[in-house]
Amino acid sequence: MDSVAVSEAVDLGSTPSACTNSKAKIKLSSQMKAIAFKTAQSKLSKIIDSVILTNKPVKISRREKHQTAVVISKTEYKQLLETSYLLNNTKNATRLNRAIKSLSQ
Repeated sequence: MDSVAVSEAVDLGSTPSACTNSKAKIKLSSQMKAIAFKTAQSKLSKIIDSVILTNKPVKISRREKHQTAVVISKTEYKQLLETSYLLNNTKNATRLNRAIKSLSQ
């Protein structure tokens, strides 16, 4: 599997109704393994095992359709949902950002 640098904004859409209707955007900036769709078909079990073991996502691409999907662990998925939920509430997002800034000072 080739390793590629990825820096994308991910739109997580709306979250549970307890949140406002605004959409959270989370920036992913990390090393992500990339694999061709045909290779992924034959190695899916190994890919899933790797994603679960390392908690690092794998990007699967289909050249002919210019489509890409990302396989992530259930743990990572739950963390993304939680982050989206927390950041969708404007007051909570502001409070969290202030707390982060105070820790970095």
